[in-house]
Amino acid sequence: MSFPQMKVLKLVATFFLLFTAGAFAQTNSNGILREVYYNISGNAVANLTSASKFPASPDEEFIESVFEAPSNFADNYGQRMRALVVPPVTGSYVFWISSDDNSALYLSTDEDPAHKVQIASVTSWTNSREWNNQASQKSVARTLTNGFRYYIEALQKEGSGGDDLAVTWQKPGDPAPANGAPPIPGNYLLAYGLGPPVITAQPTNVTVVESGSATFTVRLSHYLGAAFQWRRDGLNIPGATNSSWFISPAALSDNGTSFSCFIANTYGSTNSAAATLTVNPDVTRPTLTSVGSLGDPQILTVIFSEPVETVSATAPGSYTIDNGITVLSAAFGTDTRTIILTTTPMMTQRTYTLAVSNVRDRATTPNVILPNTQRTFTLDSTPLDISFVRPAPEPIGPSTRHGPVLISEIMHHPTNRVDGRNLEFIELFNSNPYFEDISGFWLGGGIDFAFPPNTVLAARSYLVIAAAPADIQSIYGITNVVGPYANKLSNSSGTVRLRNRQGGIVFEADYSSDPPWPAAADGAGHSLVLARPSLGERNPAAWAASDVMGGSPGLAETAGINPYRTIVINEFLAHTDPPDFDFVELFNYSATPVDLSNCIFTDDPATNKFVVPANTVIQPQGFVYFDETQLGFRLSASGETIYFKDPNNTRVIDAARFGAQENGVSTGRYPDGAAGFCRLQTKTPGTKNGRLRIPDVVINEIMYHPISGDSEDEYVELYNRTAGSVDLSQWSFTDGIKYTIPPGTVIPANGYLVVAKNAVRLMTNYTALSGVNTYGNFDGTLANGGEHLALAMPDEVVSTNAANQLVTNTIHIVVDEVRYGTGGRWGQWAHGGGSSLELIDPRSDHRLAPSWADSDETAKSAWTNIEFTGVLDNGSGAADSLQMVLLGPGECLVDNVEVFASGGPNLIQNFDFESGMSGWVAQGNHEDSGWEVGQGYSSAHCLHLRATDRGDTGANRIRTALKSALNPGQTATLRAKVRWLAGRPEILLRLKGNWLEAKGNILTARNLGTPGAANSRARSNAGPAITDVKHSPVLPSVNQAVTVVARVHDPDGLATLLLRYRVDPST
Repeated sequence: MSFPQMKVLKLVATFFLLFTAGAFAQTNSNGILREVYYNISGNAVANLTSASKFPASPDEEFIESVFEAPSNFADNYGQRMRALVVPPVTGSYVFWISSDDNSALYLSTDEDPAHKVQIASVTSWTNSREWNNQASQKSVARTLTNGFRYYIEALQKEGSGGDDLAVTWQKPGDPAPANGAPPIPGNYLLAYGLGPPVITAQPTNVTVVESGSATFTVRLSHYLGAAFQWRRDGLNIPGATNSSWFISPAALSDNGTSFSCFIANTYGSTNSAAATLTVNPDVTRPTLTSVGSLGDPQILTVIFSEPVETVSATAPGSYTIDNGITVLSAAFGTDTRTIILTTTPMMTQRTYTLAVSNVRDRATTPNVILPNTQRTFTLDSTPLDISFVRPAPEPIGPSTRHGPVLISEIMHHPTNRVDGRNLEFIELFNSNPYFEDISGFWLGGGIDFAFPPNTVLAARSYLVIAAAPADIQSIYGITNVVGPYANKLSNSSGTVRLRNRQGGIVFEADYSSDPPWPAAADGAGHSLVLARPSLGERNPAAWAASDVMGGSPGLAETAGINPYRTIVINEFLAHTDPPDFDFVELFNYSATPVDLSNCIFTDDPATNKFVVPANTVIQPQGFVYFDETQLGFRLSASGETIYFKDPNNTRVIDAARFGAQENGVSTGRYPDGAAGFCRLQTKTPGTKNGRLRIPDVVINEIMYHPISGDSEDEYVELYNRTAGSVDLSQWSFTDGIKYTIPPGTVIPANGYLVVAKNAVRLMTNYTALSGVNTYGNFDGTLANGGEHLALAMPDEVVSTNAANQLVTNTIHIVVDEVRYGTGGRWGQWAHGGGSSLELIDPRSDHRLAPSWADSDETAKSAWTNIEFTGVLDNGSGAADSLQMVLLGPGECLVDNVEVFASGGPNLIQNFDFESGMSGWVAQGNHEDSGWEVGQGYSSAHCLHLRATDRGDTGANRIRTALKSALNPGQTATLRAKVRWLAGRPEILLRLKGNWLEAKGNILTARNLGTPGAANSRARSNAGPAITDVKHSPVLPSVNQAVTVVARVHDPDGLATLLLRYRVDPST
């Protein structure tokens, strides 16, 4: 069966329970009770009524605002909906029921369910609100009297597939409902079946040791609508309003106290029995439970057997570590049992002993840990398979292409061969299990080639298009080659585009020689292969260097035996002055040693500059490094590429392409073996890499996709996170946008500097900006879909030119960068929804999406009036309900909704939402909308409209029934007060049937984002950034072990990492 995600019991906003510390106020409950019974097979109502759990033990309960259950809710379940129906006038009423699968409708002659009789049924199934499918759906006319209440009940049983349940009626004087007519609204229904709270399990006495925890719980027969207030010795406990009350830590002063619970709902109230808490003195010394590290060489987590006292537990002197390690600080972790020690750096693969003395517990009479309590530990970790760092290629399968034929391999920069042969090529692949005729297709972009008539790709086959077909055939010995094409592929970056006969783009691939694109495919012999097409061909991570030099044109790319697969370039230093030397470090990301004998280091792929000496073995998770005196060459401070190749010169094992480097600052992977490179705090050749270096001035805020749609509103903000001023003269943005900061520009301590696309315009919109803190205009625009943004500082390097003369050149060192994106963990509203992208904690890794957030703009836009008056015309059906939709993803507040004919009253029952959501129904991509307290226009409450996508007149909207229908030809007004919060700023109000509409832009603010001021989401110490969470295998077999991996980063190191998971029902 399809089991719905478990939720907290839902109270749709027509049902309220207001209480103060001493008293509860009761009201009637509009709506209808829906009781759901899961895990019942069959599709007949009898399958429900004969189930052992029916009727006393429903699995879930809801209050619905109309006589309708959610469609496509689950499989193999049954449900009962029941209420008291309150007829608005005396007269003859007819009822209809629709459902999938079977259902039955009952009506009583009064409020007593014992007098109910079946009046209608569905014996097979109907579509949602399909009232006229079967004769049995319609009841005979029944006379109901205004002022009386009548019990009504619907039973429905669902087997599998689609499901729905709804009941409608024909009131006196109304026409018979057509298919699609709305169900009975909740304002004519009073939920039945809840009754006063009934306690099924009383709280029981609890005995604990001091500092322990105690829980008191009361259980009810029905929780829906119940409110709880726990009392201690007869007095209300502030905030104790759940069915359980948890006490931790329990003190000796709590001994003998009694706890009871007052429970109330709209039907009555009751008190639980009192339970007594007994607290015994703690006479047990604390002990060490565990000591360990997540791999950070300066962070140690210590867990005690019980909560420990602050002064003794956080004193560094209470802890000693052997082998010369000093404890620098001690602080509590996630609880008072956990202590985080910060130490001087520890070595991996070495055993240490922690000794603890003087630490006391939290007992009234504290117990002290035994002096010199010891625990040994080792900073060690088992490496994951290298595939988690270097993912294995996928079969060529799903991607974002628009047809079966795709570009699967590109050799855009082949090596210069001695024989002069040109091995530049593009490879196509037909993913269909049958042939594909591509006659008349053509390749464009940097080249131009039209496929001749009768060009047919066989099922699951490859075709190579070459600049020099004869050269490809000669070198690779393949025959599935065509060409030549006009022009040539750019060596550095370009686009290859496959079009069909009509000119439509079938596949488009961009490539580049800049990181994160693989450097091995740029002139070092490898080709670019579509290794992970599921990521989408526009994502650089979808492409990889071919397994071996030369690629695999005309054949499937396969991963051969590679004994060096776990070896990575881990750190390098490329800008030094004596006594420092340039160096390159390797790291073995595996649990087995690797022989590096005769491997090759070079910065020129055509020349083998350094051969690793024989018998050089790198140990598991070990390091090997070579400095410039061993390598025989220096690295360029201006930037270049380091290649590490296998002894046979057939494979680039790893390559590191880098830009200009700061003097004495190394670049490396953090942590060791990680996927990307970053600037490091310290240079550490031959040992674990230091932490990420965070610059003094950071990219702090990016307005890359203004809600105005005008790039003139773009800006980037810099922030000086230090206590001193920083000279930014000649600093520049070198990627994403182009701008050089003028000489003499100084950013003050904790100050901001804004670089704008249009500085004058920006200063007009933001009063805090001026010529002192705002500069521009930058060249280019920030890409709406995401791109790489880099901030660089200038430096000078002295080198010797070809004429053996010393020359000074200016280099630009990237000190901060972010490759922002859209979707996933990146902010939703920064992508054209009104927010900017704000850095949360300047000390974090700015390259990671969780380090950024949407700016909070919810308080900036004012209430505005949306209104239209016109004649009802050109519509269809009854104009008897109002619909509201946002015209895109977004959020807003709505209040004082009005629909009235000229001179007539407002036809909206709950127009100001002072009765919650009574009478309003949120559907589809608007279903997350809800009732907002304390935010109303002229009253306390309003509607918080939330849309995950563009609304429509079908299933994605918010609707409410009018008190009475409007007539064609009448002049009417639609009006509402609306306040924008986030996202798309256009709202539409319309009468059902398209009779009348009111629309408008609800955004009144222009000062969106926080340029020149503190970020709205700023935090001095944000939590760890968790990325790339995945499990393997994707679909495990029964009892198969599952590995969950994640990348976690925090500037303060990691002390605790917990995996939280759930096992879904029936899995």
